[in-house]
Amino acid sequence: MVKKLTDAQKKKIAIAGQKNMIQAFVDDAKKLKEIDAQNTTLFDKAKKLVYGERQLEYGDFKAGYAQTLELYRAWNFGKLEIRSVSDLMMLMVFIKLSRNRSATKEDNIVDAIGYLEMHFRSLPSQIGNEK
Repeated sequence: MVKKLTDAQKKKIAIAGQKNMIQAFVDDAKKLKEIDAQNTTLFDKAKKLVYGERQLEYGDFKAGYAQTLELYRAWNFGKLEIRSVSDLMMLMVFIKLSRNRSATKEDNIVDAIGYLEMHFRSLPSQIGNEK
């Protein structure tokens, strides 16, 4: 007989899996060489984007993603579950729409439309949108 996992056990397994993925990403990133003459690493460039350019364009990332969560929860009936590729694509749509509220840019709209297209293509085939 197979023993059923408790919610706490499932959560522990999920967290361990996330930590393994993050560690693998960090290990891969550490293998990369410096990418320009000023010894700027990928991490430095990312930090400049998050705390520089992106913050100036879109404001504080916490407020922006809090807004994204509100949009996603409203769409997903109050839940914060990502159960499918389709759900993930909708989350990406809401990220782009939240960004666009802070700084209207064609790029945000184009990206949102692209993610919406992927959302529809990832719906179950019985709806008739899967390819």
